[in-house]
Amino acid sequence: MKKTGFLFFVLCWLGISAHAQSLCWKITGNGLQQPSYLFGTIHIICPGDYKLNPSASKAFSETKSLYLEVDLNDPLLTQKMQPYMLFQGDTTIRSFLSDTEFNKVSSYMTQNFHLDEQVLLRLKPFTLVSLLYPTIAACTTPMMYDMEFNKMALTQKKPIKGLESIEYQFSALLSVSDSIQCNYIVETINDLPKQQAMFNKLLSAYKKADLDALYNIAIETPEMKGYEDILVYQRNRNWIPVIKTAAAKKSTFFAMGALHLAGNDGVIALLKKEGYTVTPVM
Repeated sequence: MKKTGFLFFVLCWLGISAHAQSLCWKITGNGLQQPSYLFGTIHIICPGDYKLNPSASKAFSETKSLYLEVDLNDPLLTQKMQPYMLFQGDTTIRSFLSDTEFNKVSSYMTQNFHLDEQVLLRLKPFTLVSLLYPTIAACTTPMMYDMEFNKMALTQKKPIKGLESIEYQFSALLSVSDSIQCNYIVETINDLPKQQAMFNKLLSAYKKADLDALYNIAIETPEMKGYEDILVYQRNRNWIPVIKTAAAKKSTFFAMGALHLAGNDGVIALLKKEGYTVTPVM
């Protein structure tokens, strides 16, 4: 799998684990008066594929607060995101593409997203990659588990917080260089069916909660080396104190990309090392 394919794998945050076929995990023990829950998300999914099983829905309803990776209700969220979405100074997207590549990207973005070339020049590749997600997923109005949980929490009047700041999240995600992201954009435009096939393979495993299959896909991606700590493991370590504090105060539902749950440095393992009991909700 090429590094550009790895980029899509990472930015969708599909999860890996070699334990049980569950996306929802119960946290108990270590002095907790009531359970809290972890839920592994995929950040984009077509409406026909979206599903929240009854056990996870029940767990959500029983909790008193929601933590997402970032607080989606921050009134300054858009303002905080802007520096990470747009180039500053003289740098443009053209700086990372050949003339032939730029013309192809410009033509595709104009035809499919009605982007003016001057606007395109200012957009960072991460922004363009985000625009491509619905095309790769093959639906015009994809859903996001994060947004759905956010809406559910607002309806149920649960407080909503973030495990990390939007600034920290973007600094981590943008550790993948602009050049690699631009290569991914070009590869996607050149061979959209290939990227759609990759997405469908991952989606199939996710829908089945087949975490072993997702694990196998992940470990076959050698290009993860060099990115895994800043993109995944360091963030996992940062989240543990936040999870511990929140869970000690009240029953909390923590929704994060499923990749963060798995492995020896995953959130599940780290919580167990802290003395908690973490069990799958089937």
